[in-house]
Amino acid sequence: MGSGHSWRRRRKRWTENAYRKQQEYISKMTEVLRAGAAVLSSGAPSRCRGKCIRLMEDSPLFNAGKGAVLRKKGKNEMDASIMDGQSFEKRVQLQA
Repeated sequence: MGSGHSWRRRRKRWTENAYRKQQEYISKMTEVLRAGAAVLSSGAPSRCRGKCIRLMEDSPLFNAGKGAVLRKKGKNEMDASIMDGQSFEKRVQLQA
């Protein structure tokens, strides 16, 4: 067992962990796309975008809805908006 043996074990563990993480992302994105397709089929594209965004924000896999700093009163303040891609009009604005 030369010095390469330890490296091969680490590489195998890293590969297995990367594969598991990839499967988590694929599973979550599949869930998001299916939920979005269900809402979209009901004829509500604005609700579809909001639903997909909320699902990703609620997942620890994505860095969505993160990054706010504490204000003077010790609370986070964030806002977000959804824009119509054709008219570039703001459709929804959220503040937290």
